[in-house]
Amino acid sequence: MKTTAISGIGCVTAAGNSAQEVWDALICGPGERFCSDREAGSQNEGARYGCAYPFPNPVEQRHARKCDRHILMSMYAVDAAQKNAVPSVFDGVSPDRIGTIFSTTHGSLPTNLSFAGQMLRGDADSCSPMLFTNTVANASLGQICIRNGYQGVSTMMLGSDSLGFARMLIHEGKADLIFSGCVEEYEASLFSALNEMPSLQGVDKAECAVVFLLSPSSEESRDTRMCSILAGSTAHLGVNPYIGNDMDSADVLARVEMCLRSVLRKAELTAVDYVFASGSRLDCEKIEESALVGRLPGARRITGVKHVLGETFGGSFSVNLMTAALCLQNRRIPASISGRGDMRLRDSDRVMVTGFGMSGNYFTAILEP
Repeated sequence: MKTTAISGIGCVTAAGNSAQEVWDALICGPGERFCSDREAGSQNEGARYGCAYPFPNPVEQRHARKCDRHILMSMYAVDAAQKNAVPSVFDGVSPDRIGTIFSTTHGSLPTNLSFAGQMLRGDADSCSPMLFTNTVANASLGQICIRNGYQGVSTMMLGSDSLGFARMLIHEGKADLIFSGCVEEYEASLFSALNEMPSLQGVDKAECAVVFLLSPSSEESRDTRMCSILAGSTAHLGVNPYIGNDMDSADVLARVEMCLRSVLRKAELTAVDYVFASGSRLDCEKIEESALVGRLPGARRITGVKHVLGETFGGSFSVNLMTAALCLQNRRIPASISGRGDMRLRDSDRVMVTGFGMSGNYFTAILEP
C-alpha cells in the first residue's frame, strides 16, 4: 500500500492564516479572539464569519495589480505551506517534479461578475485584458508556477477530488512534491443567496483557502511529515448536499456506505479510532452519521470543526483534513471540536476524515501519525 505524507499546510480561514494560528484557535475555542488584529479591514468589522478575511499580500505591489484576490489567496496559501514544511523536504527536488493540483467550486466569482458587468454595459471593447484573463479558474496556478518556478503537473479541478488526483500522480511517479488544496473565495451576493436557503439559515458560512504540501511517505520521511494519508475514496451523492430537499435518502445512504467501505478496503482496515465527520445538521450529514454508526460503531466521531472554522462548502473536506492533520501532529483533539474535553491521540491511532462538496461529491481519507 502506497501512502502519502502531508509535509506542510498553508491556509486562509476563519480561524487564522497559518497552521499555527488555526491550532491556537482550536485550543482556545470559537469564543476566543486569539488574534484580535485579524478582523482589521474585514468587510464586517469584528466578524468571524460571512466576510472576506485579510491576509498578508504575497507579492510586491507592482505585481499585485495583475492578480485578483482569488489568485492572491492561492499564492499566499502555497507560500504558507512551503514555510510550514521542513526545508529538507525540497532537497534535491527538481522544479519539473513539483506540481500544483487545486480544486474550486466557483473560482474567482467576484472577477467573473465584474467582467460580466462590463460586458452587459456594452463595454466589450474596453474590457480589461487582465480582468478577462483572471476569470479563468486556473489563472491562480499559472501565477503560482511562474512566480515559484514550478514546472510539474498542474491543473485546476472544479469541485472534484484534487487531493486524490495529486496522490495518484505522486504514486505513479509523475511528481515528487505537489501543492494540493482548494480555494473558495467569499463573494457577498453568493453568501447572501446562501443565507436565504432554509437549510442554511443560521449556519456560519466562511471562505477558505487550504493547501497541503504532499510527498511520498516512507520511514525516511517520518521527520519531515505531519502525518500520512493511507487511502482516500470519493463518491457522487446524486444530489447537492446543501440544496437537495427532495433527495432519495436510501440512495444517498447507499452511496455514502459504498465510499466508507472503499476507503477502509484501500487502507486495509476494518475500523478506525476517530472520524472527523462532516457534522450533523444538514440532511446529508444526518445520513452520513447513520452510515458511520452502522459501519464504524466503535469510532469516536468528531463533529465540531465547523463550530470553529465555519461552513466552507467546497472547502469543507480540506478544512476537516487540515484539522485532523494538526490533531495528529500534536497528538491531541481539543475540547472545542471533540465535545467531550481534550482527547490524547496515540501513535497507533487511525483517523478517518470525511466531507461534502458543493458539487455533490463525498470525500473520505484515512490518516495515521
